[in-house]
Amino acid sequence: MRAFLRLLDRVRARTGITIVTVTHDIRGLASRAARVVLLGDGQVRADGPASQVFALTGDLIRWGVLAPPLARLQSELLGPAAVDVLLDVDELADAVLAHRPDAAHAASPRTRALRP
Repeated sequence: MRAFLRLLDRVRARTGITIVTVTHDIRGLASRAARVVLLGDGQVRADGPASQVFALTGDLIRWGVLAPPLARLQSELLGPAAVDVLLDVDELADAVLAHRPDAAHAASPRTRALRP
């Protein structure tokens, strides 16, 4: 899957074309998608930017859709009230540190990782 995603990234970067992908496995594509259309029972369930579609945590659960790992982590760390989810590791780390100022001293500026 990683090799396929790298190939898609290279094709898009070199050609600028729009790539439409149909999949049941959203883990690798969520952070790359400009737009997500979720289908279910012959209907469009959600249509919009990935960050907004994957913020619909209650609806996703009801529709049987497993949100991307970073979206689930954000919900656990920051609560489910976000309008947008962050689908980039560095953005999520910054948001967690901003939300939890007590954890800011534990951040490594070089790796941006939380230390125990």
